Amino acid sequence: MSFPIILAVAVVVLAAVAGAMVLRQKDPQRRAAALVRTAAVLMTAFTVLAAAFIGGEAMDQPGGMAGLVMILT
Repeated sequence: MSFPIILAVAVVVLAAVAGAMVLRQKDPQRRAAALVRTAAVLMTAFTVLAAAFIGGEAMDQPGGMAGLVMILT
């Protein structure tokens, strides 16, 4: 399965979960807290994916110890 398809499925699932939370929670404060937590999880996931992509690109060209030193500095 390709990465764009996985990402699209993840976005649809996340939207469904957020929609279910909004419909289930009647209290506005709890609804807001749940949506803030969902947004934080989403931002964290995209940050981890971006870091993995950038790290992979950095390790692709020099490779080995040189690539590791480039990432760590």
